[in-house]
Amino acid sequence: MVQNLLREQLMECDIHKAILTSAVQVLPQCTSVEWQRVISVIQQLMHDGILRVPYRTRFLNQLPFFPVQDCMIPLSTCQLLTSIFEILSNQDCVKWTSVSLWQHVTKLYAATIKNLAEQLPAGTPSLFLIMTQLFCHSCQVLSTIPTDVTDHVFVLSLELLNIIQELKSTNQRTEWFELTNSNVDLISAINIVPGNEQRKRLLQKLRSTTSNSS
Repeated sequence: MVQNLLREQLMECDIHKAILTSAVQVLPQCTSVEWQRVISVIQQLMHDGILRVPYRTRFLNQLPFFPVQDCMIPLSTCQLLTSIFEILSNQDCVKWTSVSLWQHVTKLYAATIKNLAEQLPAGTPSLFLIMTQLFCHSCQVLSTIPTDVTDHVFVLSLELLNIIQELKSTNQRTEWFELTNSNVDLISAINIVPGNEQRKRLLQKLRSTTSNSS
């Protein structure tokens, strides 16, 4: 039984590694329509249990007390895309990345994350968690990509903060988030953004969302 479990885990790791490697090579060359098709196929593999993406919470020390499975596809999609950007930013990929390619992939990334946020049903217990995690991932991507191609992701980060503000103002939060200071997690994410002006604007936006929701 233990051997079977280990074999399954190794198989899952191999599938994840193979898809991640393929996505790094394929997605930057995709048109917007092709990009969305690839993302849809990946999400279907997640839904069918074929692809399991190891999710690492960003700037979060504990998980809330609701079924995490309800939000794993959007979070796993976001995690996979963050991993792709981390690989693209590696020195080994510098030879074939260019400013135009970075502008292309950051634009499509921002559109994908925005689409994920818009498709989430309102009122679900995990909604606030997902939005804050999407924001934290966007900050992670901002810290990874070249500083001269951050515009699309920066605008995305501001839009996600707007959504978080709306959720706070309508009290669409879980008790878990009300018992902890979610702003601490968001500030930690903002602090890794390398651009001083962008970091300052994000902090100002966060303070305005806090004052408006209080």
